[in-house]
This record gives sequence, C-alpha cells and structure tokens, in this order.
Amino acid sequence: MYRVTPLVPPSPLPTDVVQKFKALRLDALRSAPSFFSSEYSYEAELSDAEWIDTICHPIHHVLICEEIRAEEVQDCGQGDPRNAALHGHEWVGMLILCGPLSRDQYILLKHQHELIGRDEEETRWHLVGLYIQSSHRCKDTAVAIHEAILDFLRCWTDDHLETIVDEATGTERQKSARITGVLKSGDPLLTDLYQALGGSEIGWVTRADALRMTDNEGLLRILENDEAAKPWLAMERVIEC
Repeated sequence: MYRVTPLVPPSPLPTDVVQKFKALRLDALRSAPSFFSSEYSYEAELSDAEWIDTICHPIHHVLICEEIRAEEVQDCGQGDPRNAALHGHEWVGMLILCGPLSRDQYILLKHQHELIGRDEEETRWHLVGLYIQSSHRCKDTAVAIHEAILDFLRCWTDDHLETIVDEATGTERQKSARITGVLKSGDPLLTDLYQALGGSEIGWVTRADALRMTDNEGLLRILENDEAAKPWLAMERVIEC
C-alpha cells in the first residue's frame, strides 16, 4: 500500500532525510529525464546546503510517497501528523507544491489573467517535481497522490482564507485552490498522469518558464537559447474547497 504525506522539515534537518530526498530526486532525473525541465548533471553537483534550501524553501511543500504495510495505515491515529521525514519506509515518489502564490508568481499564460480570482477567494499553486518510480506506477499510487494533493490544498485554503459571505444572499461563497503543472511535450505517460490528477490543457510555455516555476535560475543561466525556448505543455485544475 502507499501513503503520501508532507515532509515537514525538522530543525535542524537530519542528514539522512537530506540524503533520501537527494537520492530520490537524482533517481528521478536519471531514470526519467523527459519528465523534468532540470537535468541530472546539474543537480548532481548541488551542495548539501542547496538541497536543504530546496526542502526548506518557504513556499516549497514537499510530499513524499511511501510504500507501507496495511496494518501501519490502520494503526495511524487521527492526531498523527504523519511526517514523512520521521518514517523508516521506502520513498517511492515525490512532488512539490509551490505556494501559495501571488497572481504575478502564478501566471504563465496571458489568458490566465481573465480566469484568476481574487486573493480572498482562492489560493494558487504550482505542482513541480512529480515523480513515481517505474516499479510503483499504478492506480494505487495515482490515487494516493491525487487524494494527498486535494487534502493538502483544501486544508491550507480553508485554514488561511476567511469565510466569504455573499452580501446579497447571506450565504457562504465557495473558496478554491488553483494549481498548474507543466510537462514536456509529447510525453504520453506524464500527460496521462496529470490528466488522472484532474488537469486540463491550457496552453504552451517554454522550458525557461518551467524552470522559473521551480526557482531553477542556475540551470536557466547556462542553457542554450534553443533549449530554453523548447515547448512545454501547461495543465491546470481548479479545486473547490
């Protein structure tokens, strides 16, 4: 069975957690390079301090997919924060939710200006670094990731936005979370995964745009212009909270 839980970085961040995160990320870049705007050769040279900065970045919310036994799920109490950093289970997948973002941070395409709601009505996020090891790509992991994203975004939005009341009717108005992910064109496996998570195609961006989503300015500076201009597909979903 699989469980997807937030990686809430303890302070100080244990070395073994940094190494597990680094190992999984580098495995992703090495085994599935077409999934990512970044490159293995670049990230393999990052220092431990830079890996810690990625994990502890103020708008990075890392979620880890673990393989666990069924009885461990049943034994987990309601009050358990289930911090992935404190578990001894195998990490088989990961993703990062970047946010909440301002309108300017979020917008990748011009027409999104017309669709995005007010700050008091919605939170905005980028989904980056989504990866599941090939031997664990199945319906169970897709469902676990989907539910974890929904739970995280709904809880965050509900906790951080005030209840909105329609003055005309006196009823509560729906809050929402808006999330965008980008993926390399022509990759049916990743496209299918994003669609399974409820994403719809909204247009094309460049690889440079994809790198800016992940704050990967270091790699962006050394890319050739034709590489930076390659097309990536943007997908978006709006989640009612």
